[in-house]
Amino acid sequence: MSKTLHGTVTVTLGDEEITLKPTLKAALAIERQFGGLTDAYRAIGTSSIERVAFVIQAGAGMGTKREITESVQEKVFNAGVVNVVPQCVAYISALLNPAAKSESEDGEEGEGNAPEA
Repeated sequence: MSKTLHGTVTVTLGDEEITLKPTLKAALAIERQFGGLTDAYRAIGTSSIERVAFVIQAGAGMGTKREITESVQEKVFNAGVVNVVPQCVAYISALLNPAAKSESEDGEEGEGNAPEA
């Protein structure tokens, strides 16, 4: 499995699923908004609809048009911000360590992922 798939998180907002991809562009947008990825991790833990919506927009590459922002905020509110926060926490965690692999990814290339001599 490709390392580029590591950190991809699907956020469920009611009947809609939005895929957040771990890209440098998203990481930098989140850093600018919150002052760093660790600060973003803490900020979304406050269950702020606005902050959670921003992470979703950045991760999905949706842009920042007002209509999109209001739509995502509405969806986060309707889905229950407390239900959406853990999904965004998983995404921020992946951005903090983009080279890591999940257990399912690890098994495909073997333990340690080092080529055999």
